[in-house]
Amino acid sequence: MLLHWALEALWKTLGSHAALSSMSEEALLAAIRNAVNNAMEILARDRSQTLSGRFREIETLRLVRLLRAWLEQEKARAPFQVVAAEQKKTIELGGLVIEGRIDRVDQLDDGARVVIDYKTGQTSIKSWQGERPDEPQLPLYAVHLRRDQPVAAALFAQLRAGALGFNGLAQRAGIAPKVKPAGDTDAAWEA
Repeated sequence: MLLHWALEALWKTLGSHAALSSMSEEALLAAIRNAVNNAMEILARDRSQTLSGRFREIETLRLVRLLRAWLEQEKARAPFQVVAAEQKKTIELGGLVIEGRIDRVDQLDDGARVVIDYKTGQTSIKSWQGERPDEPQLPLYAVHLRRDQPVAAALFAQLRAGALGFNGLAQRAGIAPKVKPAGDTDAAWEA
């Protein structure tokens, strides 16, 4: 929860790849600290006993370091603008109504969207395969969003110390580091 709240606050401040890339190190660290402190305040309202004193200091330092390292991954992406963060969505698909929360939606320079799901553990797109996918939410969000706007990628943002990176599928190369296209054609991406 802390990570989600901190990232939401951070991207409200940054807003885009261009802003992130142009910030001085000092300004960037200040923005990260402010975002982490905002997240800590939100959690402290409900769990003041849990998140106090030295534990809060340690967790703040850990999150600041993690987010600072993470932003290097974001800088390596194709230019984007954040258009939604922690957005609640009701999705109707195949007669099912699903309530969800999309962690982040970015818009690329060509207008296409990138759907991002933050994860602190290991990620694998294999969890999307088969008749009964184990983690269908990210592909569902992508299918839902493409009704209104082209979607160019569905990505896990793996924020795990020592294993930071993007994992997912993209329509084309270059959207995020190490994320390969779903295939050689637009038809492969649509499938």
